[in-house]
Amino acid sequence: MSLFASDDFKVNSRLTLNLGLRWDVNGRFHEKDGEWSNFDIAVNRGIWGTYNGGWEWAQNGSDSFERNQNFHEFGPQVGVAYQAMHNLVLRSHYGITYAPL
Repeated sequence: MSLFASDDFKVNSRLTLNLGLRWDVNGRFHEKDGEWSNFDIAVNRGIWGTYNGGWEWAQNGSDSFERNQNFHEFGPQVGVAYQAMHNLVLRSHYGITYAPL
C-alpha cells in the first residue's frame, strides 16, 4: 500500500517545481499453506557442531519469517520542469521508493 501527496510550485514562467512525499507500507509475506522454509544463520540445531545455521519452517499459513514491520518508509519526491525554448521543455525527477524484499 502506498500513499502519495504532491503539489506544483511555479517559480516563474519557465520553471516549475513538483514536490511530493510518498509513504510505502510493505506487508509481511505469507505462504498460503504454510509450506515455506527459511535458512537462519542464527539457529544452532547441532548438525553443524558448534557452527550456527539451520532451516526453519513456517508453522501455518499466517506465519511469516519477516519479523519487523517498518511503518516509517517515507520517501521524498522532487521534480523540475524548465522551459528552455518555446517548443523544448526539460524535465527531471528524483524520488525514493521502498519495495518489499
